[in-house]
Amino acid sequence: LMFGYLVADGFTSTLQEKIFRGYRLTHFNQMFYVNIFSSALAFGFVLLRGNHFMADFYLFVSKHPSCMYDIGLLIISQITAQNFIYLMIKNFGALLLATIMYSRQLLSIVFNTLWFKDPMTSMQWLSVAVVFIALFSKSLFVRRAFLTRFGKPRTRSSPTVRGRNASKADVEIPEFATKKSHKDS
Repeated sequence: LMFGYLVADGFTSTLQEKIFRGYRLTHFNQMFYVNIFSSALAFGFVLLRGNHFMADFYLFVSKHPSCMYDIGLLIISQITAQNFIYLMIKNFGALLLATIMYSRQLLSIVFNTLWFKDPMTSMQWLSVAVVFIALFSKSLFVRRAFLTRFGKPRTRSSPTVRGRNASKADVEIPEFATKKSHKDS
């Protein structure tokens, strides 16, 4: 079960990044289609389990109507989280998302270990360290490959033209910036 989760988790964000780059979709498009498919899949599983599953849900909600507030809060949280996840993948790529998600999980593990005083074994700490060393080294490798291929990122104060510092003659000034405004005359 855990292996299946790890494979699907690693595959999902990479595939989403590939779809963003290949098909030029917005994050809302991807969220819509993924959620439609997930809803259809969940509805199919409910139908396979039989009608008692939905009857149990309605019975629980009728006995505990205050749970609808919590269900609504979970839905809003999920929608917000999906927005951030899809925007992160679209704008920064799957690797940064994986780094952030695993960092969040590490902080959660450390917090739970300290808060609930449930110590981790040395093998568990070693496993956590291996995952984060791998992610950190891959992040460095990707950054170095990017800088080697494209050079140092440009700043506004030092524009470049074909790998060298630009002179004033190289920098194109838009026409609207050269015209005097009515206030100047």
